[in-house]
Amino acid sequence: MELITDQTLLHQTIKENPIEEVLTNYWEYPLELTLYKKGEHIFKYGDPLTCICFFISGRAKVYSLLSNGKHYLHTFYKCFEIIGDVEFVNHSHIKTNVQALSDVYCLLLPLCKCHDMLYDDRKFLRAACSHLSHKLDITGQFNSHNLLYPLEERLASYIMNTSDNLIFSENLTALSELLGTSYRHLLRTLRNFCDNGFLLKEKGYYKIIAPNQLRALGAAINTTY
Repeated sequence: MELITDQTLLHQTIKENPIEEVLTNYWEYPLELTLYKKGEHIFKYGDPLTCICFFISGRAKVYSLLSNGKHYLHTFYKCFEIIGDVEFVNHSHIKTNVQALSDVYCLLLPLCKCHDMLYDDRKFLRAACSHLSHKLDITGQFNSHNLLYPLEERLASYIMNTSDNLIFSENLTALSELLGTSYRHLLRTLRNFCDNGFLLKEKGYYKIIAPNQLRALGAAINTTY
């Protein structure tokens, strides 16, 4: 994580995002502009909640580590989100992992400086409730997709949400766990994508040849993000 000290950029970021709709007298809060590089964790499961995070731009995935050691994908972040609201309301440690898939910009609120302010801020609490309701709805839709949609559609959606410059590179063992399928089934599906001209297998990664076709294949799932 990199703390960005450019005050002009900080104020511009605040102005261009709905911070005023989330915080009463937002200028009284110690907001910090931060940059997370691809692969960095914004939140990690089990860590204490030290800040409220406003996701500003970039792409990130949200996933859990299950008791059997496997990973479970929840959703993706690509636009403004409040992260840490669940843990803040429940007084709990962080419940999910949030990992950057590209450069991600966030505004952070260190709780050591404004914990009581947030609890007394009705605007923030209303915004948190609204975002929690949205997350519950998204989680329900995402779970139904994992149960009802074929792997081809879920994989196409995942590839288009996580690829960088039409390059898709993932640990396939971890990916099979995230998508709730077997490693062998995942390999077969990737091979079918290559045979159909969607992907080209290179050493250590896949090149996306037909992004429009993949996007169309995963379109039904993408509508929930």
